[in-house]
Amino acid sequence: MDHYKRGKSEIPKMHFGVETVEDKNWFYTMGFADQTWTYSHIDVCLYYLRKKSKYVPHSSCKNEPNKSYKYSTVDCNFMNAIRSLNDVYFMEHQNLNAGGHEHHLIEYINEFRMHFAVPWHTVEDIVIPINIKEKHHWVLAILSFSESGVFLYDSYESSGHYAVVLAEIEKIATIISLCLQASDFYVKKGIDLQNHPRYKDKESSDMFDVLFEDDLPQ
Repeated sequence: MDHYKRGKSEIPKMHFGVETVEDKNWFYTMGFADQTWTYSHIDVCLYYLRKKSKYVPHSSCKNEPNKSYKYSTVDCNFMNAIRSLNDVYFMEHQNLNAGGHEHHLIEYINEFRMHFAVPWHTVEDIVIPINIKEKHHWVLAILSFSESGVFLYDSYESSGHYAVVLAEIEKIATIISLCLQASDFYVKKGIDLQNHPRYKDKESSDMFDVLFEDDLPQ
């Protein structure tokens, strides 16, 4: 009876691996220019994208229970893990295991970090939101395993902007490449690194090309 006060049911809030967003009206104004986005808002959107991908079958997957999911997402804390591991990697003479930092990132790869996640080897793409802190700007990266590339979607162009964004994307391309190998991802995915046309001529820390998508609305 402690949950019932003043004639109303005060049900404890359920957390879905993201912070609770109190004002739900933001969802209906998300396309407005003056809409303020927070990490929590973006994490809620990514949560529902993961949920949709996991439980709404794609037309190509019907009657194929072992078919790979098309995509999954991370959350806004993912880039913090990438940056921390990148710093360790270059400070500790390229030792990815220093201090156990890779554990957090491998949890994302193996689906243990977020609700409604799936292991990365069961999907084709990973959707990654990136906050470019120096520019107070968000970009979207799509990590494609079939194409061995990181496709960047950035709606803003200006002098000096490209270099800052590229520096962040290169951290993803390098660190994720190493963590995928450390977690036996390529074996689980069935990718033969020695013979696959997209991977065979690449170094272990340089498996993913960085590709900027052009002609986006500004």
